[in-house]
Amino acid sequence: MKRYLRYVACLAMIMVFTACSEIQNLIPVQPKAGPVVTGATTSGLSGSPTVDLVSLSWEFEETADIEAIQIRRSDSSAPQTIFDGDLVYLNSGGTSFEDAGVTSNTTYHYSIFTRDSQDQWGIQESISSKTKTVTEAMRKLVQDIQAYAVASDPSFLVVVGGGVELTTDDGLSSGNLLPGYMASIDALLQRSVYFSPTDVTETPAPMEAYLDKIKNTGAKPIMVMDFATSGGNISTSAIASQTKGYISFQRPVTMTALPSDPGATTPTDVHSGNVTNLTAAQNFVVVEAPFTNHLTDIAASNYDVIVMDIFQTDQSDAGNVVLSTQVNSLRSKGNLGNRLVLAYLDIGTISDQYYYWDSAWDTTPESWIGASIIGTDRYRTHYWNADWQTILFGNDSSFMKKILDAGFDGVLLDNLDEHKAH
Repeated sequence: MKRYLRYVACLAMIMVFTACSEIQNLIPVQPKAGPVVTGATTSGLSGSPTVDLVSLSWEFEETADIEAIQIRRSDSSAPQTIFDGDLVYLNSGGTSFEDAGVTSNTTYHYSIFTRDSQDQWGIQESISSKTKTVTEAMRKLVQDIQAYAVASDPSFLVVVGGGVELTTDDGLSSGNLLPGYMASIDALLQRSVYFSPTDVTETPAPMEAYLDKIKNTGAKPIMVMDFATSGGNISTSAIASQTKGYISFQRPVTMTALPSDPGATTPTDVHSGNVTNLTAAQNFVVVEAPFTNHLTDIAASNYDVIVMDIFQTDQSDAGNVVLSTQVNSLRSKGNLGNRLVLAYLDIGTISDQYYYWDSAWDTTPESWIGASIIGTDRYRTHYWNADWQTILFGNDSSFMKKILDAGFDGVLLDNLDEHKAH
């Protein structure tokens, strides 16, 4: 009997030991702190921030004794040990990581640690990276597109649609113009300065304060696009713009044909002179989408500057872009003077009617595609997102490459006011 009890007791001890071992295997092993020393096993730690993401990259020596890498993040100071801050990356290797657990306009400190074959962790490098504000991100997008375009065509023009707050250091009309941003734009187009859709009268003074500074101090032409359809409102908008030294275009909300030629209310706007730069322009028209015979109508018109969609008809067909020969023919005004032909590109929102739209997004949109804008085919975007920017520029399949290949004189980058929607 005693022998049997001893056997049972031993068996119970074995079962307890086995269970404890299994439980221990389920518990994450905490790394040893080890000595905190500066090594040379990694190098070149760098961070590239957007609004809600910091992309980190680094290199390491192929012969280095590295068993694991971890990166820790803090919003107060650079982590000095593997117990400081938050663990954001732990792997046996790798040379890059995207930290999506960040918020805008915040400085984050990162440290990279490596573990050697002796199970010792050592700090290698630390950096700080500040995420951008939505305003900074829109400004950078404009500058990056402009840099991409002029690298291909040094005379390429960039007009921005809205975003007057982007031009100053504090976003106010009383602020100082930002030289870097101002150097990347050639003109600014502003909607609804005197009349909003359905001929609603606007209070222009606050907007004029921005526009006057951009025009007078920044030496950039101002283009006003008012939604005025009645004869009296068209005349009021045209005269008010002319008095301020702006060029203007009065239009209905939806265009199925070109409005009357410029000059209906201000005849001096129409001229047969050549327009080779935006400063020489006295009028313009914007055609955001194709309509019946729009290319024929544009060719016969006397507008100094044409801003137009790049597609002949179907926007969902990437191969339906206007030809360079067509763009070149549009440079002649109906009255025989030469003019500028610019492409239209909305960088603040995405359309489900364009070639780049994936039908899968109808039900499962990408994380960077936001809410639909009521009454339109467009959706808000995280315009700072790399996937959206890849659609816009920087590669041979991008929208901007199609514009450059078609030989446009420039582009209107529209909907910059979307920076206020985030």
